[in-house]
Order: sequence, then structure tokens, then C-alpha cells
Amino acid sequence: MNTDFAYWFDRCGLSKKEFARRVAQQAQTHGLPHVRTAASRVRGWLTGQQPVELAEVIAEVVTEACGEPVRAADLGFRTARPSDDRPVADALDRHCRADLIVRKAIDGAGSVDLVSGPTLVENAERVSLGRSVVPMTGGRVGGRHVAQVSAATTIFRQWDNTYGGGLRRKAVVGQLSEVVPLLHGPFTDERTGCALFAAVADLAQLAGWMSFDLALDATAQRYYLLALRLASDAGDRAQVARMLYCLARQMIELDRPRDALDLTGLALYVTHRARMPRVTAMLRVMEGRAYACLGDATGCDRALGLAADAFSSNGSDPAWSEFFDETELAGVTGVALRDLAVRDSPNSARHAARARPWIAQAATGRSRAFLRSRVLDLAGLALVDLLLDEPHAALSSGRQALEQAGAVNSSRVERNLSQLAATAADRYPSIRAVREFDGRVRKVLPG
Repeated sequence: MNTDFAYWFDRCGLSKKEFARRVAQQAQTHGLPHVRTAASRVRGWLTGQQPVELAEVIAEVVTEACGEPVRAADLGFRTARPSDDRPVADALDRHCRADLIVRKAIDGAGSVDLVSGPTLVENAERVSLGRSVVPMTGGRVGGRHVAQVSAATTIFRQWDNTYGGGLRRKAVVGQLSEVVPLLHGPFTDERTGCALFAAVADLAQLAGWMSFDLALDATAQRYYLLALRLASDAGDRAQVARMLYCLARQMIELDRPRDALDLTGLALYVTHRARMPRVTAMLRVMEGRAYACLGDATGCDRALGLAADAFSSNGSDPAWSEFFDETELAGVTGVALRDLAVRDSPNSARHAARARPWIAQAATGRSRAFLRSRVLDLAGLALVDLLLDEPHAALSSGRQALEQAGAVNSSRVERNLSQLAATAADRYPSIRAVREFDGRVRKVLPG
């Protein structure tokens, strides 16, 4: 029995007949028109037969079906010839091309193809704690390529921070598709190769974040998982922790806090020997949000306390973590307490009262460069005021959020404002201003 292949075959969610059809189809693109596969051959591979000629073809089919890079060796198969050990580059290339051309085909109904539960956590652990690529050296890809990728990512990230995913997401995916060939090297030296992998991971993370912002959940998760492999191959543990944070953040939004807690715990383990105040604080706050969504006030408070301690400690953080400043710390601390107020009904008012000054501090401190975050802060502040039975204060913040939301293209912003209006209308149906606000949100944000 080939337990490795059995695991991945089960992950594919395909029948043996359909899997065989896809292998035959992929073999055609490799110049193997003579290949004929059937369900019986798939059964043979599951029982231990070695499809040496087709091993890499099967790995490509599994990669496409699961949305993450898988090598023939991961399936327990031997190959007829050595490969260049760049499965992540090939998988990223296919994902970008599919995203650019046929997005609906890879995202389906949003979370249909989403991985969660033990499958997600176990796979993230396997990738996070491993390192499969040693860059080839003595070649053409050098420091200038790394600088160019990083510069492009910086510009794109500025767009996203201000205006949301919106129309700019496809530009980021297109840029990512263009830089994928660089991953094949060869590189001027190993250090440059690792830096290039880390830079492309940074860009892939942004593609995932923008997809997440537009509620393209399955697409976002695939970018995160591919970025996780790139960061792991680069030996960049801070980036590995960052991708785990993104996966955990997504699980929070999808109401899977236990998955988020497991992923955050893995990220903290990956970075436990490093002294990175901002990164550690960021992870601890996410841990706090996971506990909050479970209604665990003790766990939430403990994690938020550790986040504050970490943020004020000494150390050195990577450049990408600069966004996590005092304003962001205040905002996410308030969000965690807001989540706790929603889940811990008997103590809702007390938690909401604690959340309010944190969120207000963030809303006041945001610069124009972080317009989307400011709109989310204002919507969060309004929700907290509703929980505190202050409908008119809630309307004041809600109107500000709605007014500024016009410049932002973000499904998260639209969803939060729609939920805010619905909550206000449900709690205070007799207040005319509340009804008018609800109507205005429905008109401005018909989705």
C-alpha cells in the first residue's frame, strides 16, 4: 500500500476514473500520446505499483487538484530522470495563469475548494518545518532581479493598503506570473537564490491578501500555501510565520477559530528562537482573536497581554512587518476584544467597553495610506457602540465609514458595513436615523 499517494489521492477528491482521465490528458502535454490510463491503474498505484514514466505527470495532476506544490517523491513515487526540484514554481505558474484566465474555475463558490481542519494544519506543519530547495548557483539571476521584484511588491502593497484589492489584484497576479520563471535560476549564489524565493513569497502573499480582501477564499488560500512553500525553501522562518498568520486570519473570517489557533501555535513555534517583537506581537494578537471567537476570555486576555509584552521588547524585525506599528496593535487588540464581546454574551458590555478605546485610537491614528483599515476601524467602532447600547454614537461612526468606503474596493469593507447596518436595524427598528442608515447602506452597497 502506498500510503503517501493514498493521502494525496484522497485530498484530490476525484474518482479513480476522473483521476486517470486527467493523468492521460496531462501526459499528452508532455509528449506521451501513447499513455492510456484507467481506474484499474490508479488502484495499482494505490497498492504500491511504481508508475516511473508517469510519476511527474501524476504529481502535476495532484498539484493542480489540491492547489499546492506536490512532488513525485511526496507521492512515494520514483522518477525516470532527475528533476530540477522546482515544483513550487510550476504550481505557482499554473495557479497564476488559471487565475488570470478562468478565475471562476479555480475559486468555484468561494470556499468549495478550501482546505481546513487537520488536513490544512498537518500540511502547513509539513511545509513549515521542512526545506526542499537548494538554489542552483553560478547563473544569471542576481541581486538586481531580487530588487526589481521587491520594488514592484512595495508599490502594489501601497495600492492595496489604501484602496483594497479591487481592480489592482489582477495586476499583481500578472506581475507574479512574470517573475515565476526566475525561480528556476540558476542564481549567482545561494544567498541570492534564497532572497529571490523570499521576494516572490512576499509578492505571492500580497496576491493572496488581495484575493482574501475580495472574498476569493479558495484562491487566496492557494496563494498563501504556495507562498508558504517559497518561504520555507528560502529558509526564511519569519516569512513562514507570516504565511501561517495569513492562513489563520482567513480561518477566523470563515469561523474556524480552532484551525486559526493551531496555525498560530505552529507559527509561534517556528519563530520561538527569534527575537522579533512585531512579528511575535502580531501572532499573539491572532492567538487572542482565536480565543475570543471561541468565547474564551481568559485565553484572549492572556494572549493580548503577551502581545503587548512582545511589542515592547527588544529585537530586530523584518522589513515587511513595519506595518504592525502601535496603531495597528491598538486596532487588532480592539478587534479581538470586539470579537470576545460578540461571543461572550453575558459579559458583552464589559468587553465592548474595553475594546472601544483601542479601536478609537486606531481610527484616529491611521494615515491616508491605510484608508481601508481606517474604514474597518470606524465600522468596528460603530459595532462596539451598538453593543454598548449607544445607537447614535454608532451611527456617527457608521456614516463616516460609509462615506470613506466610496474610495475603497474591498469585499471585507462591504461585508462589515452591511452587517453593521443589519445589526443596527435589528436592535433599533424604531429609530428613524437607523432605518435611514440601513437604507443608505443597501443603496450604496447593494451586494
